[in-house]
Amino acid sequence: MPRDKLCSSCELGDTTHQVCSWGQGPKNAKVMLIGEAPGAREEDLDKPFQGKSGKLLEEFLLKAGLHRKDLYITNAVKCRPPDNRTPSKKEIAICKYHLEDEIKEIKPQYILVLGATAFTSIFNKAGIMEHRGSIIEKGGISYLISLHPSAALRMPKLRPLMEADLTRFKQLMDGKLEENSSMEWTLVNDIPNLKAFIRDLKSAKSISYDIECSSLNGLDPNSYIYCIGFSTKRRSWVIPFDYPESNFRNKNVQYKLIRIIEKVTRGKNLIAHNGKFDNKWIKSKYGLQMEQTFDTMLASFILDENRPHGLKPLSKMYLNASDYDLKFPFDVRNVPLETLAKYCAYDVRYTLQLYYLFKEQLKEDAHLSRVFYGLIMPASKYLELTETEGVYIDQEKYPVALKQITQEVSDLEKELCKIAGKTLNWNSSPQMANLLFTELKLPVLETTPTGKPSTSGENVLPRLRDKHPIINVLLDYREKIKLSQFLISWGTMMDRTGRVHPSFKLHGTVTGRLSCKDPNFQQVPRDVFLRSLFTAPQGWVFVEADYSQVELRVAAMLANETNMKRAYQTGQDIHQNTASLVMGIPMDKVTKEDRKKAKAVNFGFLYGMSSKKFKDYARDKYQVTLTDNEASQFRTRFFDAYPELLAWHDRQRRIVQKYGYVRSPIGRKRRLPEINSPDRGVKAEAERQSINSPVQGFASDMCLFSMVRLSQEIPRDQFKVVGLVHDAMMGIIKEEYVDLIVPKIKQVMEDMATVEKVFYTSISVPIEVDVKIGPWGSGKDWTPNKPKERE
Repeated sequence: MPRDKLCSSCELGDTTHQVCSWGQGPKNAKVMLIGEAPGAREEDLDKPFQGKSGKLLEEFLLKAGLHRKDLYITNAVKCRPPDNRTPSKKEIAICKYHLEDEIKEIKPQYILVLGATAFTSIFNKAGIMEHRGSIIEKGGISYLISLHPSAALRMPKLRPLMEADLTRFKQLMDGKLEENSSMEWTLVNDIPNLKAFIRDLKSAKSISYDIECSSLNGLDPNSYIYCIGFSTKRRSWVIPFDYPESNFRNKNVQYKLIRIIEKVTRGKNLIAHNGKFDNKWIKSKYGLQMEQTFDTMLASFILDENRPHGLKPLSKMYLNASDYDLKFPFDVRNVPLETLAKYCAYDVRYTLQLYYLFKEQLKEDAHLSRVFYGLIMPASKYLELTETEGVYIDQEKYPVALKQITQEVSDLEKELCKIAGKTLNWNSSPQMANLLFTELKLPVLETTPTGKPSTSGENVLPRLRDKHPIINVLLDYREKIKLSQFLISWGTMMDRTGRVHPSFKLHGTVTGRLSCKDPNFQQVPRDVFLRSLFTAPQGWVFVEADYSQVELRVAAMLANETNMKRAYQTGQDIHQNTASLVMGIPMDKVTKEDRKKAKAVNFGFLYGMSSKKFKDYARDKYQVTLTDNEASQFRTRFFDAYPELLAWHDRQRRIVQKYGYVRSPIGRKRRLPEINSPDRGVKAEAERQSINSPVQGFASDMCLFSMVRLSQEIPRDQFKVVGLVHDAMMGIIKEEYVDLIVPKIKQVMEDMATVEKVFYTSISVPIEVDVKIGPWGSGKDWTPNKPKERE
């Protein structure tokens, strides 16, 4: 290709661009690689993909069995943007036509698309991670979507994904991807096939299953299970239920089939991918609890929390699977039963194959195996029950609260308009920035990444309280708007019994903490007005059991910090203890304000925060104002008081540097490949995660393990878990069993001997639990027979 050809931006006189850099390689190449834009090194050498990214790409190519000399390699954007920045949408659009001309001239059969810029240029859409690993046919060319090597260079956790993509690309070129016609499967839509299906289930030891359904909400009475798929080593089977052309649409027939299946699969290995979802549907529609023994999604997460855990990405990475997909939701009138059933057949087939793979991988790590079988799988089972039960919202207080908060928002809007002297969109950041910093001339304290004045309610507005009376009103307004949004969303999610049904993800965070959605309990503000709407239905009592200062306790244990451990072992108040040591105050002279400062100190410096960052942290989280010198002195005195913490930080950094991962006390792994990143910020974050991940993960796992034990040991007609928020468990107790059940909850949650026995660990710090009875956020401390409010 002629290198002296100018792109449109150059022709328009944009002098920041250089002469176009076109691709290199054989002009009749079968394979084309498309990257982002030339870098300085590429421009100097007149050769695409040079420098560190180019070397990494070459490494990936060689591993996949590809050779650079056989490939035509180019970039989507032909000119180097100033400062090597990412090309803009305009620059991508300008060069798009030149890239199309280049593709027409080379006429490749296969194109490897590397990175978001190339993906956007070719397909005119975003979402590189969503489409990564996919094969797209366009204009007679097979495109495979992957990441740019610079991303894998900066974030080493992406390297396995890119390596898998290039291996898949080579398999595509060699015609080695699995053909869609190679699967043995049967649509069970008549009696002879049904009998053959039952015979196969009876003879199988391990069986995977999956459902295809009409929505994401199995508790919706107007939702349907379209079909249920099963797979054995021999064959995949799909039974159509509520779907056109199905011969089993009669509900009574479906009930009978489900119970026959339950009987013949009893005691066998039952495998699903995200089985909690399927199990809730089956339980909701047919009253049957599937006794799942293995979840391939959760196994994938335990084996490597950094990779994608979807069935299709995993099947592509590990099973040489071709692309198969069906976009949900769809119109059943336009999707033949055969098409839907085959899609389901692939799902169960690949689930079973992943089971055999992951089962063997778990055997290689005894610690992870114990976490998976001893904690994650039983937790998944009992979270099904938790989600199905749901959390009751006070039906008398809810409409009153909604009306009240709506009125308060309206009143605050009127007050804001009166102060400002005009009507504005009080939720618009640009309008707020113009009012505060242009019209009212308030000082700009922080800017956004694009350089505009920040109007952040958490970090900026509180620091402007004394600058203008509108600030306090604006902060109140934002808080009320936030509360009203929560209330409105709960109303849309509430079922006919007054319950919402949050969904908990065991694979939701890389640290091992659960995540939650619909609604997200973990984001509900610590507001008594709002939280107290969550309560127990008639005849039951709401209970909240919260691990006391659990992160500090676990950190003291992991660091073997003598002074912290002594404080906990002798029953001292750790915040009062820190105030005394850091501020030089006798224990009996520590005030509430001193303790508040010490609380900020404990949680701020526990993981090694700098004094500069701590100053902002104390101000924003605890409303504690410090000078630079005070923050620096607090940090020095804190680590003088608890010296083993710094030694623990250094030890964790050395461990992650050597092994690339750290473990929690029960053996859960936190893999941190970013420790090898050339980006100092990314590397520093990996070091920070090596310190706090084992603490946060273990604290959450203790709560999860307690949920499992309590669900196993207490009958559900006496006690039910209804939610988990990090280190706290929420449940409901039948009124007449409160004094019997609450001591049991405390005993189980504080029982570290069982944790030590199950997970082969040692807990050297006492773990304590606070229990409150009554609506969430407003409950009273429990004492036998007589609840009383905590002082």
